[in-house]
Amino acid sequence: MCDDKEVMRRAAEQHGIVARQEALDAGLTHSALQRRRVSGILVPRHPRVLRAPGAPVTWRSELLAAVLWAGESAMASHRAAGALWRLDGIEEGAIDVTVPRRQAPQRSGIRVHRAVQLEPRHGKRVDGIPVAAVNLTLVQLASILRPDVLATALDSALVQGLTRADRVLDCVDGLGRRGRRGVGTLVELLGERMDGQRPHASRFERRLAAMLERVGLPRATRQYEIRLDGRVARPDLAYPDLMIAIEADSYRWHAGRSSWESDLARRTELGTAGWLVLHFSWRKLVAEPEYVVKQVVAARQLRTLAA
Repeated sequence: MCDDKEVMRRAAEQHGIVARQEALDAGLTHSALQRRRVSGILVPRHPRVLRAPGAPVTWRSELLAAVLWAGESAMASHRAAGALWRLDGIEEGAIDVTVPRRQAPQRSGIRVHRAVQLEPRHGKRVDGIPVAAVNLTLVQLASILRPDVLATALDSALVQGLTRADRVLDCVDGLGRRGRRGVGTLVELLGERMDGQRPHASRFERRLAAMLERVGLPRATRQYEIRLDGRVARPDLAYPDLMIAIEADSYRWHAGRSSWESDLARRTELGTAGWLVLHFSWRKLVAEPEYVVKQVVAARQLRTLAA
């Protein structure tokens, strides 16, 4: 037997909103649910979505109602998600919902976006509302925001510790959206922010090595040991047979003058030992991968001809 208190408890925890299926799961029969709708105990908001009487109508309640109406796997997205994540420059008010492509709901006042693929990792909950994960949210926002507003939202996410630039980039790559509107701008912004610190060696190595292998180049050796007159150098990637070393670089990498001078000396010693050292920043690697690959290909051709 249904306890109406259970239905109202669920509604109270969900901005005054309860899905029809939740009411049925709480024990209401279809006929009992209809009686409560007629009597005003539960107020229809959308098909399959009800509101508790007297519950305040807020942006969050309207957004949750839209998500529940949109169906299984639906989530708040785009501007709505940006506002839920409290990203600077994104105001509350938009009702944006993303659904799997197979779903095709339409309703006035709700912007419905369709995604090719939605996986559990793409969704989170904020304030009890299913919402696109912050990385996916930033990718979505890239398609609709001006570059300056997108930069503000991205920096807000980074400053709040909601994500890291490399994780957003991984999301871009995972969704295969490099050619989509606005993603190029997002990638450029990520590259600038990743350029502020030396990338973790293994991440730089994996990324660049995969890029080079995709264009048919031989697999580069990671952290190849080169002995130099009393010291050891380990470039991020190397082609030992051609004496080509590849390293991640950053204009803010060095902690002090001594580190800077030591690195200059190491580079000089590599050069005098016959090594060709290629330096690439995160920004180049992220935003201009074709340039990076072109330079490595050219270096290999030059060394091959000279051999």
